[in-house]
Amino acid sequence: MGRVEPVQGFEISGALLITLVAFGVLLSLYCLVILVLRQRHGLERHARPLAIARAVLATAGLLISAALLSQWLAYRTAGNQRVSCVHHAKNLAVALSIYATDYDAFPTDGKWCDALSAGWVDPRKMPNAFVCPARPDLRCGYAVNSALFGLKPSQLDNSASMVGLFESDAGWNAHGGPELLPKSPRHFGEIWVSFGWQGMLMGSYRPEVLRNETEWLTWKPTMKGSEPITGHVR
Repeated sequence: MGRVEPVQGFEISGALLITLVAFGVLLSLYCLVILVLRQRHGLERHARPLAIARAVLATAGLLISAALLSQWLAYRTAGNQRVSCVHHAKNLAVALSIYATDYDAFPTDGKWCDALSAGWVDPRKMPNAFVCPARPDLRCGYAVNSALFGLKPSQLDNSASMVGLFESDAGWNAHGGPELLPKSPRHFGEIWVSFGWQGMLMGSYRPEVLRNETEWLTWKPTMKGSEPITGHVR
């Protein structure tokens, strides 16, 4: 499967950022101490240009340190959201496959969130299971490939190239195809997708990659021993 690399951004390791912040703070403190000592010993008047330069350097060091620390905290938060999101997406995809196995059919009315909430997703064990941490304003941050609805899992080939569940902004019970992919990527330019009806395979990709079918990605389920077919909603 062709893996798409994440969009490159401010991706500096936490250790390096902490080192830079510490250096900036120490440099600022050093400059401030020198300024105080020179002022106490009456040397400030004879070295005013140098004192101004040190003051500017100290201020710049503090500002840069604050900016780097802010960037690192934002990047760390986004990384944590990405990890939480893949857990939510995989749990939902697996729960949907268990539902389909129990009933020998995927939900026929498209109300998959309602169906899973009836006993396949325990809110006590998985609070906010339907929520993507990057979009807490949405009751559900995911959608299901509607081509699966009305089909029996016993008839399906668990193709690793078929999109099952994916991130979406469409809300509760959202189902459809690539038209429901988020317009704004959530996790470093990418979104999470499950592959196969059993929901065991996960991958993160740029939305534009998922909108076009390729030899390793399809929105159409495949029956055992047959060509890809289009499911339906009854």
